[in-house]
Amino acid sequence: MEINELEKALQGTIDKARIGLVTEDGLKSAVAAVETKLSEIKEVASEVKNLQTDLNKIGTNVEALKQHTVTVTDKPALTLGEKMYEQLNREGLIVDGDKGENGQRVKSVKFSSSGRSNGIELTLSDGANALQKKAAVDMTTALGFGNVAAGYWTKYLPQVELPLPLITHAMDIFQVIPVTGKYFGIPYHLTYTNGADTKSENSAADESSFLMATYDVKVFDIRTYFRLSKNSLEDVNQLIAFINMNAYEYIQSKIDSKIFSAAGDNSTDIKGLFAAQNSTAFSAATYSATVQNPNEIDLIAKMKLQGSYKNFIPDLTVAHKNSIELIQGYKDTLNNSINDRRVQFTNGGIAQAVYGTQLSQNDNVGTDGLWVGTRKTGIIGLRQDVQAQITVDATDAKAGMITIVFDTRLGFGATNALPNVYCSGVAAALAVLDNGY
Repeated sequence: MEINELEKALQGTIDKARIGLVTEDGLKSAVAAVETKLSEIKEVASEVKNLQTDLNKIGTNVEALKQHTVTVTDKPALTLGEKMYEQLNREGLIVDGDKGENGQRVKSVKFSSSGRSNGIELTLSDGANALQKKAAVDMTTALGFGNVAAGYWTKYLPQVELPLPLITHAMDIFQVIPVTGKYFGIPYHLTYTNGADTKSENSAADESSFLMATYDVKVFDIRTYFRLSKNSLEDVNQLIAFINMNAYEYIQSKIDSKIFSAAGDNSTDIKGLFAAQNSTAFSAATYSATVQNPNEIDLIAKMKLQGSYKNFIPDLTVAHKNSIELIQGYKDTLNNSINDRRVQFTNGGIAQAVYGTQLSQNDNVGTDGLWVGTRKTGIIGLRQDVQAQITVDATDAKAGMITIVFDTRLGFGATNALPNVYCSGVAAALAVLDNGY
């Protein structure tokens, strides 16, 4: 509404008020409405004024830019690399080397570090291949002076990064106890009788008893080695740390694959957690047709129910990453995310607990597998922690090589199989639980 229209409307209201057609309150309301509209118009006018100021500044800047001229020469400006090359060439630091991978002459720039002859060497090549990525080479290759074509890694990597991201391993989950022999025994309750009860004064108590059994576990060696050149060890910073971290992860991953499995006989290899002596198979038939449209959370709840044996209550779920992804991403029929109260998430949206059990990812359980159990029943007997030993045999000595051996000694067993429940077929179990509605 324009200002003149507001004035006409207000004047009409005043005229009506004079002849009694508008009350005093009505007149006040009309005046207030006009004042509100005027205030809005003033705000718009202020914004327009600010916009005009900005446009004026832009115009001034454009006029200033028109006053500048740009001089273009026939010779393009040198790149940073070309400037460095000219500077080094003037100082006599560039020398001819061997031919490179593309047949072109390679030039080397030599710097001395604190006056030492074995300082840093920077290798350049002519033409379009001034900077190129070298092919990967094996770590056993030593530094080959002047041979650029081979791409020796120690020439191009003054440092290396530390390796794989760490995950939760079996040794981070279960009890680890030191053992001293080639075998160790795990005592456990086979059966027991609880005679505790309330009694009247001076009456005899009932007897309690238990039958103990021992689970004998063998200790096994897990070993690997790395073979590399002495020059690589001397020339690459952090190489030992890199190998140590890799070796530890390799060994821990192998331990995981042994423990989170149903293989092994405790004679020639570690008997896995999913074997009959360490866990019981999930009985889906016991809970047949008890859940409507069941999912992995419902299955975990039933497995925990089965594993709640006497005073044992399962507190750990081990699942494949595919199952965890499903648990974190359930949606309803309208594609809305479902917030199941039985799942606890971190602030980053990662599921960390399901139905009162800690959720741990380990893909050795299998894409269609799931384990729910009590962590305190699993025992790792550690005879020797991971150790490293550097050795040199006759072949190594003649070739300038060294061998680093990493090994550990341990065994695994469970004190009771009943609180530990393993499902080897998640899809089939869910189909049994489904009541069809």
